[in-house]
This record gives sequence, structure tokens and C-alpha cells, in this order.
Amino acid sequence: MQETDKLLALMDKYSYDIIGPIMCEYTMWILTEAKKRGIKKLYFLARDGYTLFGIAKMLCSRYFPETECRYLCCSRYSLRIPSYHLIGEEALDLLLMKGCYLTPKSVLQRAGLDDAEVGEICRQTGTENENAVLSDGEFYAFAEKLRENKTYIELIKKYSEAAYEPAINYLKQEKLLDDDVIAVADSGWTGTMQRSLRILAESAGYKGRIVGFYFGMYTEPKEEADGEYLTFYFDRKKGMKRKVMFNNNLFECMLSAPHGMTMGYKYNNGKYVPILSEYPDNEMRLLTEHQNAGVLKYAEKYSETYDGNFDHGSSLKKCYGLLKRAMVYPEYNEAEMYGRFMFCDDVTESYYLSPTDSEMKDVLKEYLIVPRVMRKIFHIKSKASSKPLWLYGIIAAKPTRTRWWYRANIAGWDILRLLLKK
Repeated sequence: MQETDKLLALMDKYSYDIIGPIMCEYTMWILTEAKKRGIKKLYFLARDGYTLFGIAKMLCSRYFPETECRYLCCSRYSLRIPSYHLIGEEALDLLLMKGCYLTPKSVLQRAGLDDAEVGEICRQTGTENENAVLSDGEFYAFAEKLRENKTYIELIKKYSEAAYEPAINYLKQEKLLDDDVIAVADSGWTGTMQRSLRILAESAGYKGRIVGFYFGMYTEPKEEADGEYLTFYFDRKKGMKRKVMFNNNLFECMLSAPHGMTMGYKYNNGKYVPILSEYPDNEMRLLTEHQNAGVLKYAEKYSETYDGNFDHGSSLKKCYGLLKRAMVYPEYNEAEMYGRFMFCDDVTESYYLSPTDSEMKDVLKEYLIVPRVMRKIFHIKSKASSKPLWLYGIIAAKPTRTRWWYRANIAGWDILRLLLKK
């Protein structure tokens, strides 16, 4: 308990000094850009939007009284499930995306299958162990079998159609379809939630447009119909220096909400309500609550001292300095603190990993630039069972004299990778 108390005290200070300024700058950008476009209603998407929503309400009460802020309980899972039967082959592309720690069971759970159905599909595909972690080759082979499996495809349709009406009614209840513009705010990265919202809204007869406000985007929108994607910090073409010094996994930890993932929707006591998963860990909940409180405490100060003139360039410089400090040069105790957070890159959250997974400390040399290039060229398999979520956090446990070498290698690899993608 004493160790937890120390981490909570550290989080109180860290969230006020570092996370608060970053999130306030981002939220002020959202509100300022929305006002420029005449947008008077903003939906902050769960769960990354939880803290941003709290800041926005505080800032709107003083500076943007005409703007209504709402919190929309949703997730990639809760929006994709009801849309799968609407999008044809794209549904299989989404359901069979590679992840970092997948098993046959977790892949099948993406479509909402229960344990008995998972067992049946595994039997039909000749899969012996539904809980075995799949290598890249095993995953792609399993995915190909699923694309040809009629039972699997029928079950996707069954669960999608069943989830459709509650999801649409929840969106209508939250007045998402009432205006000519749907404006959403989130962390970002690939834009799939905005696309899912657009598909669901259009299926319900919505004729307006959708605008998204995001911290950063790694990809281009899939198609123009998905609407406008506005970014604060970086996008596919701009902000390479900021991207190199950025870790989206850690950023999502910084925006953790004190409630579980939205699994779907149901009708209860006269209204549609979200179905939330259980919270993964009590210590993480405590850290999250302290983190959110520290950010809101800073937001109070920010709200009182803001001079009414938002400058995006100055804001970017301020956030870059803070994020570089937090993400690339963390102190050991800060890395340990975020090592207590449970993170999952999969839509089901069927597994959790620590951002500073102890296993990664033993294979860190694999992430030097030369071994990584060699693996790419010669298709050598990594010794790690999963990919690192926050390499700089893992490096924080290394002796001081070697940290610079690992940091230089990781930054060099990121620069090379981004240049090759251009």
C-alpha cells in the first residue's frame, strides 16, 4: 500500500505539471476551431475523450458559452459490430486485422461470438488450441480459413444485425443525428470510429456531414464521404519531428477513463444505455482517478489565466517540449507508474499488456536499428511474444550510461520508417 501511495502522489504532481498543460492546449484548440466553423455541439468520444470532456466543460462555461459539450459512450467495438452487416467485405478486413497478442479466441470474439461458437469455428477450421498466441504466419493462415468459413460469416451478420437497433437508438437518443454537422473529438490515429459513425448515421437516413477533431492521425481517411479530419499535433504528411518523439500508446494511458469499455447498448428503464466492461485493475483505476483530478486542477488554473488569444504555433511548441520530456526521457519512477496501466490494442480488450512489459527488457537489443533492419530484410522472427508498447519507458530501467544509445537507435528507426512511408 505504501508503494501505491507513492505512485498516487507522483501522479498528482505529474498530471498537473505535464498532462494538464498538454490536454488543455489540445482542448482549447478543439473549441477554438469548432467556433471558427460555427459548430455549437461537440461529442467527446469515450474513453479517450473523458478527460477532454471535463476540461471542455470548464472552458466552455467561461469562454465558449454557446458550445454544448456531450460525452458519447462508444468504442471501436460498439460501433463496428452494428455496422458489419452494412459494409460487406470491409467487415472481414476489420475483423481480421493483425494485432500484437492475438489468439484464435480473441480474433473470433471481435465479431461477438460466444464460447460455444468459438469452439465450433475452431473445430471447423482445424484449430486445436483456441487460446494459443498466434505467430504472424499462423494468424494469416487462420484469417484465410475464416474468410472461407460460411458459419463464421453468418455469425458476423447475426450479431451485427442484433446490435444495430440498440446502437442507432442510442445515437438518436444522444441527439447525434439532429444537426447538419456531427462534430466529434477524440485522440485519433486511424479515424475508424468516425467512419463507423458515418456509416451508422447514413444507414439511419442522416444527410449531414461529419467533422472530427484529433490530436494526431497516422493515416489518410479511407474515403471522402467519411468527412473532415482535423489534427492538432500531426497527420500523415505533417509534423514528422513531433511523430518521432510521440507514443500513442502512452498518450492513451494519459487519457484513461475511470470506467470500462463500451461493449454495446441495451434498453433499460425507458432509455438506451451503454453496456460497460469491468475495469481491468483497481490500482489502475486509482491512478486514473488521480490523473484526471490533477489534470482538472490544472485546467482550473488554465481557465483563470487564459488571455483569450489562442496561438496554435506556440501551443505546438509547448506540447512538443512536454511530450518529448514525458515520452522519450521519462524518469524511472514515471515509467514504473505507467507500467501499472493495463493497455490493449485490440477492439475486444480480451488481453492486457503493460506499457513497460518486463519481458521486453530482455529483448531490448532486438530493437536496435541494425537488428530491426536485418529482420525486415531476411524476415527473421522476433524473440518477443508481443511488440513493445513504449520502448522509451522500458529503456528508463536501463543504466544511465546506455540509455542514450538505445534512444538514438529507436529515434533513428522511427525516422527511417516515416521517411520510407512518404
